[in-house]
Amino acid sequence: FGISGTNAHAIIEEAPVEDRPPTDTEPDAPAVLWPLSARSAAALPAQAERLHAFLADRPDLPPAAVARALGTRRTAFGH
Repeated sequence: FGISGTNAHAIIEEAPVEDRPPTDTEPDAPAVLWPLSARSAAALPAQAERLHAFLADRPDLPPAAVARALGTRRTAFGH
């Protein structure tokens, strides 16, 4: 503290960099939402299977591109 109510600060040194190995809980890429819907509750598992088969044939498809397509190009149904 200074005189007459004046505050002063000094930075002595920067905080040390924490060098730690990545863990399984730290994703390599940010999480994205894949909205999935169907016209009925019974049709939802089949829709999920179709999406799984589609993605199995395209392992290099970016998750963000899938999210964008599912969220903007598909009709959102009640289930």
